[in-house]
Amino acid sequence: MQTGEPAGAAPADIELDKLEWREALEDILACYGTQGVQEILASLGNWCAEQQLPVRVGNVSTPYLNSIPISQQADYPGDLELEQRLENILRWNAMAMVLQGQDAGTGVGGHIATYASAATLMEVGFNHFFR
Repeated sequence: MQTGEPAGAAPADIELDKLEWREALEDILACYGTQGVQEILASLGNWCAEQQLPVRVGNVSTPYLNSIPISQQADYPGDLELEQRLENILRWNAMAMVLQGQDAGTGVGGHIATYASAATLMEVGFNHFFR
């Protein structure tokens, strides 16, 4: 492992270090399971925070991680096909009202994209929360 030369380390040396770290994590996984790997990674994350090193793991850019694995998630509580059809009808209706307002020359109009975003939020709210 290279010390004292992080910026000047050769790419091959870094690749070798990464390979060694992966092998070490595989050994920890084999001996201690996922809990062992999580503890090691949490410890490394804490060390990085103490050193004020910005760390980004994979595509995760927020502290939120879904704690329920996909295999354990409940089935969707609604009818996806029906809800998509209803949302499309609501969007079509909004577009028709905006165009009708503009055609009448009243200056009434709007941004369809704004309504399209709100339609999704309202659909989820009405069908899943405001019951």
